[in-house]
Amino acid sequence: MRIVADTNVLVSAAIKPHNHFAVHLRQDTFHLLVSDALLGELVDVLNRPRLRRKYNLTPQYIHVYLHLLRLRSEHIEPAVTITACRDEQDNKLLELAVTGQSDALVTNDSDLLVLHPFQNIPILSVTDFLSFLAAQPLL
Repeated sequence: MRIVADTNVLVSAAIKPHNHFAVHLRQDTFHLLVSDALLGELVDVLNRPRLRRKYNLTPQYIHVYLHLLRLRSEHIEPAVTITACRDEQDNKLLELAVTGQSDALVTNDSDLLVLHPFQNIPILSVTDFLSFLAAQPLL
């Protein structure tokens, strides 16, 4: 299953490495798609001083997390321009999902969730995505 995960989902996986999404990410339960724009935003958010202090995110931890994320994901640069989202900064996720032929976009952002489905791509909350994964037969 090919998915795009919103920055908020990837940040949550970084600060709570034992949450269900983070565990599935480490176990390669799905194939994560990333772009330069998504990774750039993730780097910016993880390096916010307030977030680093609150969750004790060291530069080394952030470096290792990003390195592992890059190793476990497919890098794609969007080949389309989309302007469907009311928060224009979220269009990059739709562009990545469409270009990468994603099976789902996982987010907790209401600006994206209201677009479900977008061009036949389900836009799911983390809870709904995890429920979907749990319902899948084991191979």
